[in-house]
Amino acid sequence: MAALAADLGVRQTKRGVSGPGEDSMPPTFVYIMAFLLWLALAAAVWVAAGAIALFPTMRRTGAALALAMAGTFPAVIAYQVLAAPFVLAILLGVRLIWKTLEPGRGTSTENPVVIVVSLTGALLALGVAAGMSVAGFVEGWRAGWRVARGEDVMSALRTGPFSRGLRAVRRFTGKGE
Repeated sequence: MAALAADLGVRQTKRGVSGPGEDSMPPTFVYIMAFLLWLALAAAVWVAAGAIALFPTMRRTGAALALAMAGTFPAVIAYQVLAAPFVLAILLGVRLIWKTLEPGRGTSTENPVVIVVSLTGALLALGVAAGMSVAGFVEGWRAGWRVARGEDVMSALRTGPFSRGLRAVRRFTGKGE
């Protein structure tokens, strides 16, 4: 548990537990590093797709790989935008609980409820953001692959799990298609 807390920027001080401070890594650093890893993966896939496309019998597969990887970028960004309100609500809820239990300007606590809620909220927010990113990656890959195989873009997007789920919600709420 201590290692997990340290990874999240929570540290033990003489006055209790403190959140991320000047000596800890900002959350944006982790996000940027994950994005750079994704770009490196994309570059590797595009190099492989280019190498595959050199062989005439594999040209279609190389093009499908390249387009599938390109399709992940808008899909992941769209899914992250969809996840942002939920992540924000989780983090604001954690903040509300913290300030309800310990009003004031302090950023350190010894209250175990605040510590557990903060760690749980941070992990939940991270899980929602990461889960939606992976879902966007899969959806973008699937749509890009289908477009490369000759399907039109709107048809490829309509057959995805997100679109099917949205249609089911609209039918359930009576909004129609």
